Amino acid sequence: MSTNPDQEASQLRRLQDWWLALPLSYRVNALLYFLGGCALLFLVTTLFTGDDEPRQIQVGAGATVPASTTTSRASLTTTVPPTAPTTVTTTATPSSTTGGGSVTTAPSGARGGGDTTTTPPTQATTTAPTTAPTTTTTAAPPPCRNSFEPRCGDFTWDPSPGANEPLTINAVPRPANPRPGDIVTFDITVADPDHLLNDNCAEVSFGDGATLNAACIPQPTCPAVYGPWTPPSRQPGNFTKSYTHIYQGAGQFVVRFTFRSWSTDRCPGLDPYASERTAQLVLTVASGT
Repeated sequence: MSTNPDQEASQLRRLQDWWLALPLSYRVNALLYFLGGCALLFLVTTLFTGDDEPRQIQVGAGATVPASTTTSRASLTTTVPPTAPTTVTTTATPSSTTGGGSVTTAPSGARGGGDTTTTPPTQATTTAPTTAPTTTTTAAPPPCRNSFEPRCGDFTWDPSPGANEPLTINAVPRPANPRPGDIVTFDITVADPDHLLNDNCAEVSFGDGATLNAACIPQPTCPAVYGPWTPPSRQPGNFTKSYTHIYQGAGQFVVRFTFRSWSTDRCPGLDPYASERTAQLVLTVASGT
């Protein structure tokens, strides 16, 4: 009996309409039941058609122990036999010496149910470590030359620097016979044959109470010196400068000029050519008629 295709299509549409007419929760539950049944059928089929070959189970580090697997329709049982303990027995054999040779006999054999391993005796050799002698080297102290260490004794020049040449000052007033209210210019020339100089700490007193002093750059502060020292080389110095002043009244005035050839980068005790000098002149200021 043949089935009409139109009837089959009509039945499928009615079945589809009926399925879609069901609530969403019913359709979800039906799908879940269907999937669960399929999974249960797959597990039962796998259980009854499993492989009957024995499997290998790894025990410990790299050791393979055969496992006996028994499969039945009622249950699945796996039995792993225990590992038999291994006994290792070590027997030290004394050695006997005959004449100039040495003969060592090591018995072998099995004892009980375990394996027996016999190893020959080991002769221990002890070597005493060799200790190298410790050598202590003391560094020689630096030589006593240009030293700040008291062990070098009293300070001395080596060689002698020789005599210190004196500093000279030459002052010339212009005009030579000024009157009150005139501008008087003093031309100063300073020379030191063995030391550089400038107007560091220079002092000028014009004789009427007025002064003109230059700033002082002091010598550095140094520690005490000991032992022989090498003197510095001689360096001649020259310096010129002009000072001006106005005298308000007539009279005689003692004008003084003080200059110093000091090293601003040398310790006070290490400057054998430093000099200091004061020069003076008497200036007469006459009243005009």
